[in-house]
Amino acid sequence: MSASSELPHSAILGKWQSVEAKTLASMREIGGLCDSANEIFQNRFFGQLIVEYSSDSVRSLLLDEEWDGGFQKYEVMDVAPDRVRIRVWEGSINDWLDSDIHIDGEYLYVISGAMSFREYFRRIA
Repeated sequence: MSASSELPHSAILGKWQSVEAKTLASMREIGGLCDSANEIFQNRFFGQLIVEYSSDSVRSLLLDEEWDGGFQKYEVMDVAPDRVRIRVWEGSINDWLDSDIHIDGEYLYVISGAMSFREYFRRIA
């Protein structure tokens, strides 16, 4: 057994790509978006984000663009069979932010704070 698979949060480790179809379906279930927001989100807004979790840091970057948020330290706060709660150091605001990463079969998802829809991710590495 590798060292990473022995970590209690090993289910989230690796590279994950946003899944446009599942995320948009979640948004439709929630409803309530104005036409202009729907137009933005339906035009390849999702599916571009890559999130990479190592044992103690997380990195976000966009496909087809030159944006890379770099690695940010995180701490594991709690682990359950279907969820990992982490606290991420957000240097841009000089503070820790808590995030729940939900495990749904082959997918991970996070819940959007503003609209409460699920953004889904599938492992790519």
